[in-house]
Amino acid sequence: MDEMVTTTEGARLLHLTRRGVQSAVVRGRLHAEKHGKRWYISAKEVERYRVFHLHEQASIAPMPVGPTHRKRRGGGRRKRGDGS
Repeated sequence: MDEMVTTTEGARLLHLTRRGVQSAVVRGRLHAEKHGKRWYISAKEVERYRVFHLHEQASIAPMPVGPTHRKRRGGGRRKRGDGS
């Protein structure tokens, strides 16, 4: 049988929070089995998740810093027919 780890151990191995691992389980991205009150993840599943899902996140471009839109100056609504 494959070695099993708890969600806390899985989080440590994946460099995620325990809540992040639990979220991945709930979303079906990470397969886990419940035994009693605890969830267990196979070591192979932890490695699969690291290779496919975390690699996918690393390849996404970082979000821009700061506002993504310009503030409109001049205050208030524009009048119809002023051409601008």
